[in-house]
Amino acid sequence: MSAPQLPQLEPVRDDGVRAIQIGLGLWVVAGAILLLARDALADRGTQWWLAVCGAGLLVGVVELVIFTRRRAMVQARERAAAEGAGLTGAGPSGAGPTGAGPTG
Repeated sequence: MSAPQLPQLEPVRDDGVRAIQIGLGLWVVAGAILLLARDALADRGTQWWLAVCGAGLLVGVVELVIFTRRRAMVQARERAAAEGAGLTGAGPSGAGPTGAGPTG
């Protein structure tokens, strides 16, 4: 008995930048709310929640820089591949009538 054939999966075409932007926005909202309630945090001894929001913002900004650069590199690579595919066979290749090299 052979194993069932699994379908080929397509790679996900999402670069994650939008998810990071949403996450950063949520950290900003949470930090603003906690800043407004910092007296209540001090009464409960939970001021460290502000530090957690700060750390979340810091990590998010670093991720945003990394993922944005990665997206730009992937787009440049895809553009170069598309231009290379478009040039194949379109211009003079330097091959002679036999295709063996330049004629001179």
